[in-house]
Amino acid sequence: MRSLAAFLALPIGLAGFGTTQASAQHVQARQGFWMGFGLGYGEAIATCANCGTATDWGASGFLKFGGTLGPKTLLGGVAHAWIKSSQGATEILGNVTGSIFYYPALATGFFLTGGLGISEYNLGGYAATSAMGWGLRAGVGYDIRVGAMTSVTPVVDLTYGGGMSPHGKTGWRQAVIDLGVGVTFH
Repeated sequence: MRSLAAFLALPIGLAGFGTTQASAQHVQARQGFWMGFGLGYGEAIATCANCGTATDWGASGFLKFGGTLGPKTLLGGVAHAWIKSSQGATEILGNVTGSIFYYPALATGFFLTGGLGISEYNLGGYAATSAMGWGLRAGVGYDIRVGAMTSVTPVVDLTYGGGMSPHGKTGWRQAVIDLGVGVTFH
């Protein structure tokens, strides 16, 4: 639990680092089409009715795009994947969601995000299998403006999925919590 608390404390420090200087240089305007991508690292937690709980750490990545509904609200799609290769097998936990990004204060880059969609489990290699089900996503981040139309965006994301039965395992649920850094183009 201590490692998770330390893991989550990092984006708070990143969000505060240099934001007063960056926000003074570039106004936090949100309008029109936007897109972003990034990489991260996080913990995957998988559980099922007949197999217990397994956790592992691996790399993650995301791609997001959409449009602006208003100065505080963006609507878009997010594809998020966690990946781990070990002993000739590659395990991927993924989510694709329709998501809302909400900026509570117009003058800052801080945002909350959440979405609904689909989730997938995929294991390639000697025991290949895949399964799809429902997916959820929640997160927090901060757009640190580095240009008039560009931000560096540290994020903490939680993706969750269920309703699938890979390898016939019933009650399968998967979650990934990760810390990432991306680039957002506004």
